[in-house]
Amino acid sequence: MEVWYTSDWHLGHLNIIKFDQRPFHSLQEMADILVQNYNALVGPKDVVYFVGDMGWGKTLDLANALARMNGFKILIPGNHDNKLVKGLFDLVQYKAVVEIGGQLVSISHCPLMGVKREDWCDANWHGEDRLGKIYSVEDKGQFHLHGHIHSDQFNKTRGRQFDVGVRANDYFPVSGEEIANWIKGQGK
Repeated sequence: MEVWYTSDWHLGHLNIIKFDQRPFHSLQEMADILVQNYNALVGPKDVVYFVGDMGWGKTLDLANALARMNGFKILIPGNHDNKLVKGLFDLVQYKAVVEIGGQLVSISHCPLMGVKREDWCDANWHGEDRLGKIYSVEDKGQFHLHGHIHSDQFNKTRGRQFDVGVRANDYFPVSGEEIANWIKGQGK
């Protein structure tokens, strides 16, 4: 059994293709490739943390994709995941702490509260003032996995934070092994 992390699929969200400059021509192509990439890595007995913003609009889009996907699926909800979406997962929890590479690592949809993550906005990350209490965790010096900010592959890590979103990771889930190697490279 392996553990994987992913976020910000935005299935059913037509504007995300343009907004993120995703390499897809349609929502169906995006869903098919994301599921194909996911199943190429994730086995039936693996555990996957979906770190928010999995669906947008029609719950049926996400339900159809999840039905084709391997593994035990845990949702850490994001600001675009509605009540219907939450019912499609094996387990739902707003935040988590896991051990990776001998370190405790927090997981929430948004980056750590009070820690700079995006350079383009006045806040530490966009929406911190209105989303932080529900979709983030306090900075206690820990490593942290998140989504929400749609980093590109060159900016997926910053300090003790790792963006597990699909855009930052070539549209594949991130393995626990990759996270452990990143932590090891941070000198802890």
